[in-house]
Formats: sequence, structure tokens, C-alpha cells
Amino acid sequence: MLHVIFLIVFALSASLHAQELTGIVSRVTDGDSFELLSSGQPTRIRLFGIDCPEINQPYGDSAKYFLQTFLADSVSVIVRDIDKYGRTVADVFYRDTLINYSMISNGLAWHYKKYSNEPMLAEAEQDAKANLIGLWKDPNPIAPWDWRSGNYDRSIIQTNTTLKFFICVGKENNSYHTIHFCPDLETCKSSTILVTMSEAQEVYQKNNCPKCIQSTN
Repeated sequence: MLHVIFLIVFALSASLHAQELTGIVSRVTDGDSFELLSSGQPTRIRLFGIDCPEINQPYGDSAKYFLQTFLADSVSVIVRDIDKYGRTVADVFYRDTLINYSMISNGLAWHYKKYSNEPMLAEAEQDAKANLIGLWKDPNPIAPWDWRSGNYDRSIIQTNTTLKFFICVGKENNSYHTIHFCPDLETCKSSTILVTMSEAQEVYQKNNCPKCIQSTN
């Protein structure tokens, strides 16, 4: 009951003087981003207050799949802001469920404290962490903002066989990449795939890309 009250207060505070969009999801990018078709117009949505593992991180695919199960129907979007990439940052509701909150409480997202000080989201993360739910089962989970910036212990990667990297199958690019939007990948004219580090190094003869660390999301 307490969580229900929190959700109601959260919804009211978020929706006060805010724009609301309703529509059908046309595409899910990852665990915290999707495209909404509202009145026939596509809008890129970024869930407020959360940050999910990147697709090539552990639980990245799980977060995307979990979001897809919620977004198979019409959703309501309460707009909070527009970010520097032109995405609409928003609270997203499926019926009476605040998806932002559900992603964290199910251990599939971090509370993005850099952009949110919502107590409810902070509490959801604490509960998921205390109960070892989802990504918190990993003894050394790497926060996605650290993954994107390269600010983590590289030895974790060496011993974690579930981490994946983006590579260009063709010979026009000789590196493996931690982030899919690395400028170095723009040279790829063939397909881009996800592989483990050993596959990247041994099968495709790729080396670590220094530019990935310089690019942040």
C-alpha cells in the first residue's frame, strides 16, 4: 500500500503542468529507451531517473526484453525534459504501473542519481540490492555510466565471460568496442555484431578501441 501511495504522489508531481503523450511503442532500443508513435508521429523516449545496462553488458538484453513485455500495448508518457540527444525524458506508465520504478525494483536498472533525486527510485534500488535481485546477483556489477566512460577495473572484464563487445565483421575496422556509438565504428561498411572478448581477439583479430573511453552517452 505504501508503494501505491508513493506512485500516486510521484505521478501527480511529475504530471503537474507537464505534457502527456499516449501512443503505441514502435521500437525498443534498450532497457531505458524506446520509440513512441503518438498521433502518427515518432518520438524517442528516454525513461527518467534510471540507467540500464548497455546491450553488451550482463543483463542488458534482459532489461530490453523486460521493457518490451511492458510496452506491447498503449502507454502513457509524462514528459519531464528533452535531453541533449533530442530524446524526450519521461515517466512512462503502463496502466497503473510506473515502468521507471519497475525496471529498478526488478534489478534491471540503476537509479540515475546524476539526474534524479527521487526517494522512491533510490529506495527501489536499495531494496533490489539488499535482496540480490537481477543485476545485483553479480558481485561486481559495472554501472552503465562507468561502462561507457571506461571507469572500471579492467580485470573484471578479463574474468567475466558474459560481457560482449561490438565489432565490425569486415577488415575496415580493427577494434572491439564497448559502446555501439563509438566514432571509430562509423568506418564499418559491413555488419556489426556482438562477441565475447576472446572471440574478438582470437577469431576476428581485433584490438581494444581507445576511442570508446573518450565517448560517453
